[in-house]
Amino acid sequence: MFKKVLYIAVSVLLVTSLTSAQNYLDEDIDEDLTLNPVAYIVRAQTEGDGIIEIIDNATLTISPGCTLQFMPERSIFIDGGSALTASGTAVSPIIFTSNSDPQAAGDWGQIIFAGDNAVDVATGTFSNCIFEYGGNEDDDTGGFPDGAAVMVAGFADLTVEYSTVRYCEGTALGVNYGNTLDPVTVCFQYNDIYHCNSGIKICDHDASSITVEGNNIIKPYRESGDADGDYSGIGILINSGTIYTDLYVKNNSVAYASSHGVITNDINEFYNNTIIHSMLCGFVYNGVVTVTDHFKNNIVYGFSEQAGIDSVGVYARTAMGAENCCVYDPAAVGFYNVTPTDTIRTLPGLIDTNGFVPEDLDLHLMFSSLCLHSGDSTAAADTNLNGTHIDMGAYGGIKARDYYMGVTGTLPDGGSITGEKGSPFYVTGEVILPAGDEFEIASAAEDLVFEHGPSAKWTILGDLNIRGISNSVNDSRVNVQILI
Repeated sequence: MFKKVLYIAVSVLLVTSLTSAQNYLDEDIDEDLTLNPVAYIVRAQTEGDGIIEIIDNATLTISPGCTLQFMPERSIFIDGGSALTASGTAVSPIIFTSNSDPQAAGDWGQIIFAGDNAVDVATGTFSNCIFEYGGNEDDDTGGFPDGAAVMVAGFADLTVEYSTVRYCEGTALGVNYGNTLDPVTVCFQYNDIYHCNSGIKICDHDASSITVEGNNIIKPYRESGDADGDYSGIGILINSGTIYTDLYVKNNSVAYASSHGVITNDINEFYNNTIIHSMLCGFVYNGVVTVTDHFKNNIVYGFSEQAGIDSVGVYARTAMGAENCCVYDPAAVGFYNVTPTDTIRTLPGLIDTNGFVPEDLDLHLMFSSLCLHSGDSTAAADTNLNGTHIDMGAYGGIKARDYYMGVTGTLPDGGSITGEKGSPFYVTGEVILPAGDEFEIASAAEDLVFEHGPSAKWTILGDLNIRGISNSVNDSRVNVQILI
């Protein structure tokens, strides 16, 4: 018995010794380096400035499953000609987090891309990553936006996609002030951003190609001491010198902003965005150029929710147009200095299936929503109401299903759903077809799939026609699937 107990004690001590080893990032990176799927502590001790630089055309590659734990106020700076690649997977994301205990917003600094010239640009690719507890506002480059967790501060080519940015003290993703001739190519797409001081800020890079698409930005907050002009608490801010020719903001959701939902002085394409429950205005255009066909198919719902503040849904400093939009609040004015065309001012029929849990907030439209049927069908040849860019509003579930439509309520008599988009329709509640009415569910070029939530129910009293198609050439079939 004594030998058995002694053996167990020795084993425990041995395991403890093996697991106590730490991996550190201490020095600048001047040659290609790959980080394995283990945890690294970023402590940057050699230079004493808290920054690890990737220099001399080196590439830092971070493997799926790797975690970088930053010590307080540490940052990574990618110089011109160098690159950082972090391509995780849905199962094995790459995590950028704090090494502090307990963790808090602003524990660490930023990941900054700042190339020197048009030839030596800094390059970054992030996919399936998690950024949390960063964006220290005292650890910026002296520009704007201060404290963005991932930011461009010079010549750069940066993509951040299918990632989560949460609990950051400053802005989540940003493009900084700089030379207005800096060539900057930026793509922020299909990211979840919540509980950050602001969502996405694009500032003063007029020669840029920038895409902001498919992001869910939830609850950007203002600190109690924030001044009115500091642009905090905003979902999306675009603050440029002149009109961009290559800026696209589309299919984003901004919910529960503690300031304005969106502020911009530039509109190239602002299409199919959903902005709900902003404390002040839903959308503010601060530009000096009259714009007409740049604001289409957007939903602005629930604004001026701060007591004692009179705000509007869509405010324009200089005249602008709004086409095929829904702008609605039961207690506030819809437009100021805006000429609406084919615009609905009624309840949009949004569904929030998960309450107020920020990371699960899921906004979409009912099939029978008037808003869905008001989308600009001239934007593309496809006129089917299937959640593509010609339909109104942003569609949730960006990671599980890029586009889908929530189906609940009474189906419109004589209506139909066709499967021209591979992503499924999601039945969120009771679907009713009254007696005497007709409705058709049909597949076309792709299988049509209906998935069901826990409250799903079909009550069919009328005539419901469900059909797939067969290709007589190779006898393949395109199916309608109703999954219970």
